[in-house]
Amino acid sequence: MRASRFLVGGGIALLALAAMQSVAQAQFFYNPYATYYQNQLMRQQMWVAQAYYRNPALNPYAWQAAQMPIAPVTPGVLPANPYVPTTPGYGVTPPIGPASSYDAYQASLLPNPYNPYNPYNPYNGYYGSGSVLMGSADVMRAYGQVVMQQEQARIMREQYNQAKIDTAKKQFEFDAYIRANTPTYAQEKERLVKNTLRRVLTNPMPGEVANGVALNLILDDLRPHVAKRSAVEPIPVPENVLRHANVAKTTHGLSVLRDDGKVAWPSAVADQMKAEQKQALDQRIQELVKNAMKGKIDTAAIKEVRAEMEKISEELVKKVNEIPTAPYLEAKRFLKEFDQATIAIERGEAKEQAKFTQFIEGGKTIQDIVEYMAQNGLRFTAATPADEPSYRTMHTMLAAFHQALYANLPAEKAAAAP
Repeated sequence: MRASRFLVGGGIALLALAAMQSVAQAQFFYNPYATYYQNQLMRQQMWVAQAYYRNPALNPYAWQAAQMPIAPVTPGVLPANPYVPTTPGYGVTPPIGPASSYDAYQASLLPNPYNPYNPYNPYNGYYGSGSVLMGSADVMRAYGQVVMQQEQARIMREQYNQAKIDTAKKQFEFDAYIRANTPTYAQEKERLVKNTLRRVLTNPMPGEVANGVALNLILDDLRPHVAKRSAVEPIPVPENVLRHANVAKTTHGLSVLRDDGKVAWPSAVADQMKAEQKQALDQRIQELVKNAMKGKIDTAAIKEVRAEMEKISEELVKKVNEIPTAPYLEAKRFLKEFDQATIAIERGEAKEQAKFTQFIEGGKTIQDIVEYMAQNGLRFTAATPADEPSYRTMHTMLAAFHQALYANLPAEKAAAAP
């Protein structure tokens, strides 16, 4: 009977001891909301409380409590802080002293950011339903972040497409602006003509006056306004000046053959001919020019004259080292002008020159010359050395007439003047 009671009492004590250990462990060991340092402090307090049950002299069932070793505790001294780098075992296991394999496993779960073998650091290193829910929440959060990133990527792609459209629109507007403000070929040519005209009116180069380019630029600008001649005071031009003008409908004029075919031979050229040869050549040239001024063009006579002049040119080249430089250059220029005069005869320009010579008899005003040349489509051709002073005089008169005419034009037309 006593043995039965003893066994029953021992069983009850054993159950109470197990319950106390479970409660102690539940109370002191597992707290997922406490920090590592707090949990270590609670565990040491728990082990001190269980010292009684670990002592075989006081508790006959101490063999069960001996499975958990007692951590050394110094009165008045708190356990070491594992977050201090100087703590023994920092970064590997908590500094609790001797521990069983179970304690080492639990210690590996504690939140140590320097432990490479702890995969549960974000959750304080503990198991339980909270950890599972937190893991599920993290999965859901990760999925939500993926969805958000996908939507943000779509928004960024849409912004990229809108930026492309905006860029294309701006590029189109820029191209349209360039096209609208880029002068056309005709506008650029007109601008160049105006700039050139402005220059030749005030400061032309001597060569531009001698070859007739400056005179023709002014003449072309005056052609549309010939009807306004009465608005400008007449500017007379002497007949002796006008007789040196070489006019034609093309680019070649009579020049050296303008005076009814009477040629003023340069000394270097005349020296290459005998007197009889020179006399015969003069006669054929004058006859050729007179017929051409009447509209009769003798091509055979033109070929004969050209052949004769070719021979003279060859003789001149052979004596290049014997003739001084200035006479030689004068002879070369004369031969070139003579060849151009024969071309003008072939094109019927002799008749136009004859009409102009008849028109200027007695002298005319510069307004009359501009009107006559505009109505007959005539232009100034290159001057001979003897014609250059007269060309400079005509340039001055044409520039004065141009300035006076544009000064009397309406405001809108005057604004378009060079």
